[in-house]
Amino acid sequence: MPSFASCWEESKLEHHANMAARANKFRKNFEKTWSLLLRPSFYVKLLTFVIPVFRQRFVAERNTVRNELKKIIGEYVPQIRIALVQWEDGFNQWETENRRTRISGSRNAYDKEREGQENATRLSNEMLEKIDIISNYSWHFHWVESPAEMTENPWPGCLSSERARNYCDYLVQKFS
Repeated sequence: MPSFASCWEESKLEHHANMAARANKFRKNFEKTWSLLLRPSFYVKLLTFVIPVFRQRFVAERNTVRNELKKIIGEYVPQIRIALVQWEDGFNQWETENRRTRISGSRNAYDKEREGQENATRLSNEMLEKIDIISNYSWHFHWVESPAEMTENPWPGCLSSERARNYCDYLVQKFS
């Protein structure tokens, strides 16, 4: 029967041999990997694999965001256009009535203008709030601006929502 000291020495030798074999294997694998990293062809192969994968993920996420934007814009833009036209018509009606007589324009025209302005502003803000909820929206697309803030008053007595309506058309065209 072998003594404890001889078993201990044998165990130590096996352990050191095992450690040396593992270190040698690691060194060979490391040298192989390092030699790959030093070759330019490795990076070309890596890029030909990585780029399509990330592009595919990016396109899939962008299409998801586009579909959500399309749904929100399709819901709100027609209502915003109607409110902008109502705002413009009410303002212009009030202005023409105000020009004809010495008394101010009718209450009906004023209410029509105010209601159109409130509706356009409210709908624009609601649309922007819903769009801001979409994750990664700003990563894929430029910010959508408020159509209600695009109404112009180029000279006193004239209100034009043409730019805002054109922007609404642009949004529908871009996300359809």
